[in-house]
Amino acid sequence: MRSKWFVFAAIVILIPGCGGGSESVVGRAVFTVVWPERLRLIPVASNSIKVKINRGGTEVAETVIPRPAGASTASVTFENLPVSELSVTATSHPGSDGSGIAQARGTAPLTIQPNQTTDFTVTMESTIRSVEIVPPAGPIRPGDVVQLGLTVRDVDGNLVLVSPASTEWTSANHAVATVDANGVVTAGTNGSALLSVMEFESQRGDFITVTVEGGRLIAYEWFNYPLGSNVAGQNGGTGWAGAWFQIGGTLSVIDSGLFFQRLQARNNSARTASAAPVTHVCTLGENLGAAGTTRYFSILLRPLDPMSPGTDFGFGFGGVHIGKAGSHASYLIVGGGGAAVSGIEAVPNATAFLIVRSTFTAGADRIELWVNPTPGQPLPVTPNAVKQDVDLGIFSDINLTANIRCHFDEIRIGETYGDVSPIVQIF
Repeated sequence: MRSKWFVFAAIVILIPGCGGGSESVVGRAVFTVVWPERLRLIPVASNSIKVKINRGGTEVAETVIPRPAGASTASVTFENLPVSELSVTATSHPGSDGSGIAQARGTAPLTIQPNQTTDFTVTMESTIRSVEIVPPAGPIRPGDVVQLGLTVRDVDGNLVLVSPASTEWTSANHAVATVDANGVVTAGTNGSALLSVMEFESQRGDFITVTVEGGRLIAYEWFNYPLGSNVAGQNGGTGWAGAWFQIGGTLSVIDSGLFFQRLQARNNSARTASAAPVTHVCTLGENLGAAGTTRYFSILLRPLDPMSPGTDFGFGFGGVHIGKAGSHASYLIVGGGGAAVSGIEAVPNATAFLIVRSTFTAGADRIELWVNPTPGQPLPVTPNAVKQDVDLGIFSDINLTANIRCHFDEIRIGETYGDVSPIVQIF
């Protein structure tokens, strides 16, 4: 965290004026600029100081002092200045040649007298007078990544460029939206979040409220059926066109439910009952897989038995299997003759929260897997496994498979990550 904020960006300019040894109608001034490290005490993007000396409304001298490397000092001498009451204006600029909008400005009187030296300090006050966040151009949906704009202006309405190092962005509701040091927003769940920015050199800032909304929960199964009853034949949940049916194995039963961190979870779960291979299939109320669409899938899994090279459990759709399979110890995506492995091992008696995002195209689709992302936080940018060599086609069946005892729970299918990862609100 930063310490106290400073209203002024302090750039110290020491100006000793020295006259000659006898009466003269001219004098001289030596300007020594002390350059500290690039901290918030000086505009971090400033690479030069432009010094102007005026007599009344007439400029009598001007020079540019470029920033030296690192913390250092630089001097410039003005010769043949008139013996008079003068004024000094010093401005800092992003270009080493004094170019660009002034980011800080300071003025002070300068008295040139013969045979006398005048010492004084000019403190550069930031010219920034307004900081304004440019809101998103359109609605934000869960999972969206949006770049916010930042408009900074000086007293004359000119745009001032500021470095990200001199700003700090914050979000008051990380579950809804986070914002990074560059003003990039990642949307999480539906809701509102107050986003703010502070520009430290001017101690000016702004805030906006962003609303994340949209998406649709296509189907949800939380196995709200009597404990001990068979899974086959159950047709509750939402968004399904029929009942679960079972292929092979001993009949699976309804057991106690699974939970994972703050993920909303209810009631019971489905549990396979033996090591005999079993598959459960249920049909959705709508088809998935149309080119140009993206769908999210989530599930809680809890394997109960020891693993072996032949252990297989998970869920699938459109010809891919997500879970554990074959000799791999990690959660993976299998389909199209190959596997994309997450590197996160499946552990007996440990509940896993799997998120799958399928982006459907006219050819091979992109299937991404996240293992145990944090509910209530934006989905990480990088998935744990990616497979993009399978065309899933149009499908509507979801299947659960296992050849060990395994719990399946909280199956959600939706249009956004927020749809399939709702959280329990904590106030």
